[in-house]
Amino acid sequence: VKIPEFSFEKSNDLVFEIIPLSYGPSTRDAELPDECLQVRLHVRRDSGYYDNNIVPLLAILNIVGVSTLTLDPSEFGSRGEIILAIAFVSIGIRLTVDSKLPNVGYQI
Repeated sequence: VKIPEFSFEKSNDLVFEIIPLSYGPSTRDAELPDECLQVRLHVRRDSGYYDNNIVPLLAILNIVGVSTLTLDPSEFGSRGEIILAIAFVSIGIRLTVDSKLPNVGYQI
């Protein structure tokens, strides 16, 4: 099965284990604890799409935001409008991308 944006190594096949349930009747009846089948597959997320499309877009937005500092100080309103628009676009992009990422902790 091919999962978009994910890959797995053939050497790390599926792992099947019978494990006791950590909840339910097993806490009351220690003689016959309930068990379940746990299936594990180690997958690796291919982050190429986000690294090649989203990160450069956010970098360009940041460069444009910093370049507004070169505008004449008398054009404070125009500078503020540009920075505010860039902030809203940047937040929108990040919220959209974050909703498509898995909910796991990452170390960067």
